[in-house]
Amino acid sequence: MADNYKLFFVGVAAVAMIVGVLGLLDIKNVPYSGYFSGPNNDIVRVFPESPAEQAGLQVGDVVESIGGIAVTDTKALSRRPRAEIGESRTFVVVRDGSRQQIDLSYSGLPSRPRNLGIAAALIGFCFLLLPLWAYHSAPSTSTVVLALFGLCFGAAFLPGPYSQSYMLRALAGAFATSAVVMGFAFLVHYVLQFPKPGAFLARAWGKRLIYGPAILLALFFVFLTVAQPDATSGFNRIVGALVGLFIVGFFGWAVVAMIRRFRGASASERTDHGLTLMLFGTLAGLLPVTLSSLVGTIAPQIQANLPGIQFFFLTLVLIPICFAIAAMRSARA
Repeated sequence: MADNYKLFFVGVAAVAMIVGVLGLLDIKNVPYSGYFSGPNNDIVRVFPESPAEQAGLQVGDVVESIGGIAVTDTKALSRRPRAEIGESRTFVVVRDGSRQQIDLSYSGLPSRPRNLGIAAALIGFCFLLLPLWAYHSAPSTSTVVLALFGLCFGAAFLPGPYSQSYMLRALAGAFATSAVVMGFAFLVHYVLQFPKPGAFLARAWGKRLIYGPAILLALFFVFLTVAQPDATSGFNRIVGALVGLFIVGFFGWAVVAMIRRFRGASASERTDHGLTLMLFGTLAGLLPVTLSSLVGTIAPQIQANLPGIQFFFLTLVLIPICFAIAAMRSARA
């Protein structure tokens, strides 16, 4: 039964790769502003020599509107076309109790953000291809879950080409977000499944506890895409806290489950099934992002200014590499 999904997985991976390549080709057209904003629509970081710094935006400014559209007006913002490189838009900000108008001219991506975007795409290709390679080499229930996890997380990292159609942008965003959320569930399922199912999965409610919250959160994001409620500071905080808790909860669950699986295995099992490699990949791959998400849930301003925060996601590449190699070792064992 496990080998019945090969054609489906290859088809999905092929489509994702084509979309990713088209997104990479579009990276030269992506505009750059050079600032981070928090859930209160306040600026929490301005990058040196960026368009935001050159325009005069400062940390602590509360953005009220961009180009004449209120930042809380989700419907209008989502329908506005992407800024063109060289285009100027007027920001209305509140600074020290008074409103100011600031004109910001968007630039192309500087070398660091552009290279990080390329690195993210390469990580996406790793998530797509390495778990799929393990599944094709050794079809099993475990590698089916691993392949699903890889396909979902590949969608998170691969950039898509920009579309002028709002409807296509909305559908792509809803699909990508739902895929990522389900990827968290597949990750936990795989850790609990490999190399053989633990007692948790044997319980009738085990899988429901894994997939239930993920499905509910995915439906919530679909609802946001359709309803597009105003992005007020209170609403942003609720959504941010919900997403942060989900990431911390599921990544933390995977880390704890992997540690318990490793401790309960014999020395030969750790070697034969690649559990040592999986433990390394889980800890090194997940902990930076998990800790960053935890900080972001509690204090977004601190998260935005963590040293090297832009590079934290790079460690995630260890997950598909270590998991695929471990799956191959287990198949040989």
